[in-house]
Amino acid sequence: MFPVAKDALHVVDTFYLNTLRYGVTAAAFILVLWLTEGRKALSFDGKFPRACLFGAIGFAGFSLLAFVGLAHTQAALAAIIMAMQPMIGALVRWLWPGHRPPRITLICIAAAFAGVFLVVTRGQLDNLYTGAGWGDLLIVLSAVSWVVYTLAAGSFPDWSPLRYTALTCLMGEAAIVVATVLATIAGLASTPSLQSHYPVAPQLLYLVLLAA
Repeated sequence: MFPVAKDALHVVDTFYLNTLRYGVTAAAFILVLWLTEGRKALSFDGKFPRACLFGAIGFAGFSLLAFVGLAHTQAALAAIIMAMQPMIGALVRWLWPGHRPPRITLICIAAAFAGVFLVVTRGQLDNLYTGAGWGDLLIVLSAVSWVVYTLAAGSFPDWSPLRYTALTCLMGEAAIVVATVLATIAGLASTPSLQSHYPVAPQLLYLVLLAA
């Protein structure tokens, strides 16, 4: 996903790319949810605020942080950092529900983070500040966002995985739209023309229909 996305980001704005991506995805999930579980499953059953919160963290937080960070780092580094999600998940579960990992797990996590740190910095601490260090930091925050979103599914025990995904994706898309409007007003995002999409049409199809 990351090499394809980085290629598309040379043409399409990050905010508008994710608006398109999760707009299609949310519509597809809602349709599948309606067809498989019925209209009643489209109700939030009093969990609307939580669905908004974790939808924004999971989809808006993950996608916007990842793609903004990707514009300032290498796709390979972004993929390596994202592969740290199991280790990040163990740490988040320790901080959030209070499940302390076994000592051997902590040792392995420390070794994994040390390895990624060496890859990202190429063994030079200055690269954190003079290179693409802050882009890599955004990728880390993106991974943390997705881990939090995934663990939050446990607080919706009476929802199916499909229902949790569909409804939170819908709320995540709403958060992305709000962020896109604000970014456009602030001059941080620019509205792409339809013609500008043509050179990266295959990349967009992949990101929207397969990766998402």
